[in-house]
Amino acid sequence: MGKADRISGVFWLVFSLIMAFESYREGLGTLRQPGPGFLYFWTSIVLALMSLPVLIRGWAGWKRGQAEAPLF
Repeated sequence: MGKADRISGVFWLVFSLIMAFESYREGLGTLRQPGPGFLYFWTSIVLALMSLPVLIRGWAGWKRGQAEAPLF
């Protein structure tokens, strides 16, 4: 699962960083007066934190010269 973990980890990390950037541009507001990007920003931060262990596991399990199983 090394290759699949690397691909999915990178995808979700990039996706969440783009979402965080765009929701920050919308405006976060404050805790008492949340803006339109408040929920999306914090959701994307959580998604980025969840994608990091998948990405790290994919890179840590990869060894040079080791034949990988096909992705599909």
